[in-house]
Amino acid sequence: MHAGGRGKAGGVKLCNSESEIYDACDDMFGRKLVTHQTGPEGKGIYRVYVESAVPIESEIYLGLVLDRSSQRVMIVASSEGGMEIEEISADRPDSIVRSIVEPAAGLQEFQAREIAFDLGLEPGQVQHMVRTLQGCYRAFRDLDATMVEINPLVVTSDNRVMALDAKMSFDDNALFRHPQIAELRDKSQEDPRESRAADRGLSYVGLDGNIGCIVNGAGLAMATMDTIKLVGGEPANFLDIGGGASPERVAKAFRLVLSDTKVQAVLVNIFLKHQPLRLGGRRRCAGPARAGHRHSGDCASGGHQCRRGSKDPRQIRPANHPRHHIDGGRRARSGRMAKRSYPIHQDEGSEMSILLDRDSRVIVQGITGRMARFHTKDMLEYGTNVVGGVVPGKGGQTVDGVPVFDTVKQAVEATNANASLVFVPPPFAADSIMEAADAGIRYCVCITDGIPAQDMIRVKRYMYRYPKDKRMVLTGPNCAGTISPGKALLGIMPGHIYLTGNVGIIGRSGTLGYEAAAQLKERGIGVSTSVGIGGDQSTAHRSAISCSGLNRTRTPTSLR
Repeated sequence: MHAGGRGKAGGVKLCNSESEIYDACDDMFGRKLVTHQTGPEGKGIYRVYVESAVPIESEIYLGLVLDRSSQRVMIVASSEGGMEIEEISADRPDSIVRSIVEPAAGLQEFQAREIAFDLGLEPGQVQHMVRTLQGCYRAFRDLDATMVEINPLVVTSDNRVMALDAKMSFDDNALFRHPQIAELRDKSQEDPRESRAADRGLSYVGLDGNIGCIVNGAGLAMATMDTIKLVGGEPANFLDIGGGASPERVAKAFRLVLSDTKVQAVLVNIFLKHQPLRLGGRRRCAGPARAGHRHSGDCASGGHQCRRGSKDPRQIRPANHPRHHIDGGRRARSGRMAKRSYPIHQDEGSEMSILLDRDSRVIVQGITGRMARFHTKDMLEYGTNVVGGVVPGKGGQTVDGVPVFDTVKQAVEATNANASLVFVPPPFAADSIMEAADAGIRYCVCITDGIPAQDMIRVKRYMYRYPKDKRMVLTGPNCAGTISPGKALLGIMPGHIYLTGNVGIIGRSGTLGYEAAAQLKERGIGVSTSVGIGGDQSTAHRSAISCSGLNRTRTPTSLR
């Protein structure tokens, strides 16, 4: 069962005979076990693991996790095994031992010895502990794990070190490398709604409220949930349908949200970015609205009647529809924003920007892909100086008049490019970023999402080979990119929603950044540079880079 606290809840039995084992299994199979991690509904028991009992001398907690702040693997251990790490941290923080592993070198034997001695092990037990730690680290590294936890790791009375209970979490983005791990997935231990969403390419987390949410973009989805809470409502779910708000994806989202019998209303907050939203967008609001209308209406669920949806699909409005704005805590009268004066205004002559300007010479890695071609055309129309593309084996071709090269180094030599946009599938994206760094590219934006976390750790270590004054700046992965309005666009941002001005925008969420820019434009406020740094595990170090860059300009205000 995938939950902690099984022992306290009666999920661990000590048996003294074969008949007692049969009786214990009969008692467990099909039963729901409720622990502090399962919630009151509990989880079903469908498998029982039988192992021999051992004479325990002492218990140890051991965990390996991917640490976002240091971008390395952290080993956490405590001599207070058998307890949850949260309890150990609260009750006995002095017993916790931490050690950071440098990925370029791996776990060294001296580090493992230090951990063993800090845990108070006897000299005869230290070498057993060293082998255990090294084995755990190899499993973590080779299987693309995000967590390995052994609790308890016991020392027996005959000086053996043994793992009695363990759990591992794996990077979903790296499962293509480990089909044997993917085969172990047990859907009986998952929320069926979340399973269905994952199978349909949607990001869904079920909650306990009654207002369903359908949003494109994780940041905008969280902001939407916060807004519901702010006015006293309770969201029923987190649901990010991704960047492509097609009618098909919206229909899937509606079916998923309405499968929750607690849902009594659905809030749709979809930002369509490729055209001004009041005109409906290139995909147009009518498509998502019709999809929602087909899958809503009056419906009976859970033995009661609930109004789901509207009779008129036009009531599903874009996020920046005038009726959706609130000014000074009051709805703007006559459906319009009240005009106000601001000290910050559009300035066509402004030269403030960071990372990207009119002189930037851009290449697109993966330019022949469908999405890469689409956004390359957008960048060209915006005025970005796209000088080349890179696709191994397709050198000599052209895409919308842009020459294609086999390698980044060839492209840089031929075009003097200094910026790159990576539109490469996840298994190859890390290699493409490192290729750009090696070729002398100074600024790289990686749009690709789903890159394995350990791949990005290797990218970071690779970039640190270069002196600071020659080191490439990376934004991403899984980001919207960068735009310096009126000068250049590098990414998938909708250029029409940005005015030129002197406000800097930095954010992890693409759609939430678009929403900020659109509302600034409504008020006549311009932007110097907007940087969408992305929300992947490996993005933490770049927010500081971007902020320091804004501080070096004349930008007086930064919106995060």
